[in-house]
Amino acid sequence: MTAGSDAAAMRRVRGVTGIVLAVLSALAVSLAVDTFWLQLPNAVFLAFVLGQVALVGHDAGHRQIFRRASTHRLLGVVTTFLVPNDGTDGATHYYVVRGAAGATEGPNSSMGVKIELAFGHSSTNTNIAWFSLPYTSSYRRASDIATDLGSTNINLIGKWDPARQTSDVYYYSRGRWRGTDFAINPGDGLYLGVNQAFPWRLTGTDADVTLSFTLNPPGKQNVNWVGLPYTGVYQRASDLATALGSTRITEVGLWNAATQSVTRYYWTGSTWAGTDFTFAPGAGLYIMIVSTFTWTPALITPAVP
Repeated sequence: MTAGSDAAAMRRVRGVTGIVLAVLSALAVSLAVDTFWLQLPNAVFLAFVLGQVALVGHDAGHRQIFRRASTHRLLGVVTTFLVPNDGTDGATHYYVVRGAAGATEGPNSSMGVKIELAFGHSSTNTNIAWFSLPYTSSYRRASDIATDLGSTNINLIGKWDPARQTSDVYYYSRGRWRGTDFAINPGDGLYLGVNQAFPWRLTGTDADVTLSFTLNPPGKQNVNWVGLPYTGVYQRASDLATALGSTRITEVGLWNAATQSVTRYYWTGSTWAGTDFTFAPGAGLYIMIVSTFTWTPALITPAVP
């Protein structure tokens, strides 16, 4: 289908919505009339309306109205929203909710996301896996992740401290979790120590968060592992290089858990070089900063307080 057919499809949906509103008037007439011959036209009209509603519901169920599957998440006037299969299908899904008053629609809600991160394991490497979380999730502390994933899957959770250029670590040893049960904040660079391969299903939303980056004194490095919003606009290393510029950063890196190494995109002094890699939500990324600055990562649709 084309974008034009999307618009036509939306007009069809809104047209049926208008018909449904008309049904209420027809029902009122039917309830007030006690004559068979006067009720018969209403019955014919209602049969047509319900048939149209059923067709739209059928097409939406098979995702045949719009080009994009995500568009179908916008259909319906509901107070709760449950998609039975999304939690276990292994795919990534994004969700937007709009309020409606009659034919008038409100603005987008914050965009929600469900994603499944896959963690591998190797007998020949250290099995460190850098990752990030949605800016708003159920994980507030390291112990929340430890409880959810358990010591069978992981043996440590770490958070990068750019001021010290080292990590806070919460680890499993001698039958219990030890170390620092650190708080998790939006934008934190996090990593796991992996015991075995496993999938991790995450849900959450993002917020308009201003991240602060402080240049360390001479003699210290300035590596900042960072978590980007899952519903952000950034997909490539060059997107970050363009957004931040060479006066603020000189390198963007992506962690590869399979090889326990990084892929680099860096400033040579005159141009960006290296690999302009792509990255997915949840990726482990770092930037090398050369100045102190603040930055609010851009979202696909603005967050709603």
